[in-house]
Amino acid sequence: DPLLAHARFWAGAEGDGLLVSALIDLVRSDPARPGPACALGALAARTRRFALARAAFSLPAFMDPEGLGIKLLEGLASPDAVRSEAVRVGAPVDHPDVAGAARRALARLAPALLGLGYDQPAPKPVEGSGLQPARAIELRRIADLLHAPPFVVAPDAEGIGKPLALQSERRRLRLIPSQPAGLLISPSAARLGPQAWSFVAGRALEALRSGLVTAGLTGADGMARLFEGARAALAGTPADDPRAREVADWLLRPQAGLLLGSLETRAELLADVETALGGLPDWQTFRRGTRHTCNRIGLLVCGSPLSALAVISEGELYGDDGEPPSIETRREFLRGATAHETIEFMLSPAYEAASAS
Repeated sequence: DPLLAHARFWAGAEGDGLLVSALIDLVRSDPARPGPACALGALAARTRRFALARAAFSLPAFMDPEGLGIKLLEGLASPDAVRSEAVRVGAPVDHPDVAGAARRALARLAPALLGLGYDQPAPKPVEGSGLQPARAIELRRIADLLHAPPFVVAPDAEGIGKPLALQSERRRLRLIPSQPAGLLISPSAARLGPQAWSFVAGRALEALRSGLVTAGLTGADGMARLFEGARAALAGTPADDPRAREVADWLLRPQAGLLLGSLETRAELLADVETALGGLPDWQTFRRGTRHTCNRIGLLVCGSPLSALAVISEGELYGDDGEPPSIETRREFLRGATAHETIEFMLSPAYEAASAS
């Protein structure tokens, strides 16, 4: 604090923004150094940039769960719930690798595509579905926030009886592309804390909203055929490819037509489909961008960078013995590629603006 006070004095009345930018650069260069992260968090808190403060303090808190960072983090007020406008499809929080017409078109098509090419019925929901009432309420809140396609919740039979090591963090909530979609809850989900649950739920529902799961896409060629079929259905033109015709026939069903919206909405969708067909994104880049966007949305809806980092890190930090990782292991994770995208977003103007909106 004395060092920060001296820095603010020498920077002058208008220097806080420059100090914050310099500290962000230091944290980005090595997110495992607690000094710059704590200094950034303290300055952000003093200037009432609480989302940035929470992100900065979360780094040392993640590295040492019993250290100074967690105490500083606990001294901040709880964040306000993010607003729907901040996490809409096409908002600045979308990852750059996925932003554009293909992302918008797939998300708009997602509800109508549910069940296409999937011959199994939707999972049969069980009363409560293994969720505590508070978890079920939070799941519904996030679904409403994201305007997610319709889904039913059911226990994931595949996870029952499996060792914890085989109940990986990405399988806690598993999506089935039925009509309505199935959201299967693994037994390990019951062990999550409230904010970690919100992160996992937000990430899964964003994956559902993205359209990649509902469309069953596995490559660029499938995306092209899907958009060709959508163009044929929306514009009333023939589709030459058999797979495109299958999509068009599916979208021309009355129940699918209702999900495509008004004439104005359909016109906007057709424009996005045409634009996407004019320049299809690289498939691997688009998939990677979708994955990063799911993590971003999960982070925003849970409001806890610490919980997001904890969930994302599980696959790398915990072995079959389930022993807690050391501080050094956590430090190396923060410096690695898996954490990089999330940390960059945590320290970005887009995250701060969305959290404060």
